[in-house]
Amino acid sequence: MIAEPDQQIPEGAPLTPQGDRKPTEGLVTACVWSVVQERWVGLALLENGHSRHGETAHVRLQSQTIPVRITPPIHYDAKGERLRS
Repeated sequence: MIAEPDQQIPEGAPLTPQGDRKPTEGLVTACVWSVVQERWVGLALLENGHSRHGETAHVRLQSQTIPVRITPPIHYDAKGERLRS
């Protein structure tokens, strides 16, 4: 989940430890507008991603570093309560 709701991240952007110029630990595969959450939401392939839920990762761009929160793959209505209402 992107820290700033209005921040879009380009697909293919690298995820690096603390945003430093080090070998990447993953990359952004998609970034789309969530109509339900009214914010940008990204998907990424991240090294050990399943064990890092709740942590902050950093997307490194040429002009800035963007902090992002690592969430489970289903972060909206995980129990399916709204789906079955």
